[in-house]
Amino acid sequence: MHIGHENLIKYRGIALEHDHILFFMEYCSHGTIAQILFGTPSLLSSHVDIRRQSNSLVCSLNDTASVDKGIIQTTAGFAFFEEFLVQHYLKQLLSALSCLHEKEIIHRDIRNVNIFFKDATKQSIKLGDVNFVYDFKFMKKQSSLLDMEAIANIRESIVFYAPETITQNETTTKSDIWSLGCTLVHMLTGRIPWSNPSIASSAYYWKVINWVANGIQPTIPTDLSLSNECINFLEQCFRNDPSLRPSSQELLQHPFIKEN
Repeated sequence: MHIGHENLIKYRGIALEHDHILFFMEYCSHGTIAQILFGTPSLLSSHVDIRRQSNSLVCSLNDTASVDKGIIQTTAGFAFFEEFLVQHYLKQLLSALSCLHEKEIIHRDIRNVNIFFKDATKQSIKLGDVNFVYDFKFMKKQSSLLDMEAIANIRESIVFYAPETITQNETTTKSDIWSLGCTLVHMLTGRIPWSNPSIASSAYYWKVINWVANGIQPTIPTDLSLSNECINFLEQCFRNDPSLRPSSQELLQHPFIKEN
């Protein structure tokens, strides 16, 4: 199957070595969105400002400086994005997801750590770590999530998992939409969903599993002066019933994306 899209990392080939499958991919040397949010010094300017600009939705992205204006650093060492920059990246991300979903490919690991910058300007992004092995609309995971060893291996991803993945071991393209909402929360706040100082412990991940399984959704920040369109976009992504979540194609028509 050939998949080509300007916002997807290109796969160059595949090889089998002993008991390992090796994927050869396009090299992206300009970092990831996660590195910006986690405060990687080499990717951030020296400007530190914890204020959110009131005119963020009308800013333009015509050069590197414009992108930097959308990155707000905090004295705590992490960073978050203004809405206009989130919109800019989200539109590209949805375009890439739409391409995959049209071919019934589930990404299964939508996170900022898998969103790469195309070049040094940080204006264009590429989605990587696509699980082409799961190239069907619906799949069942082979191992249960309710296993301490499994949780230890996937704990960096589990906070982005949709309810149906946790409660039924089922994943569809709509599960990617839930993960997209979690990714958006990370961009807007600089904190991954369910952020907690003890997040490195397996016990805390058990709590997250129980919260999501019981219908608790990631908190949509109320203190960031988010637009109504942004809040509604998140609410659409965080519907507990996957059949009620919009598709990636439908989200491309959402006012939060269309106004960008």
